[in-house]
Amino acid sequence: MHNLTVNSNIIANTGTIYHDFYIGGDLHITGNAVFGDSTGDTISLTGSGKALSVSGTTTINTSNITTTGNQTYTGAVTLGA
Repeated sequence: MHNLTVNSNIIANTGTIYHDFYIGGDLHITGNAVFGDSTGDTISLTGSGKALSVSGTTTINTSNITTTGNQTYTGAVTLGA
């Protein structure tokens, strides 16, 4: 199992995030994103008003994406696993 904890904002051009990923800031992806590779993966943005945004297409392969702010998906969203 892989865990990653980040305590600041993240801005990425594209992103594939899986296993357990904890962010203490906002996550903004300019481009396409894939979240999770199984329903047991956890993507969590903690702290007051932490937002997630993806400007491209998004594939969600987990049932555990939590934020304390808005989640914005501009492109097509595909629900997988």
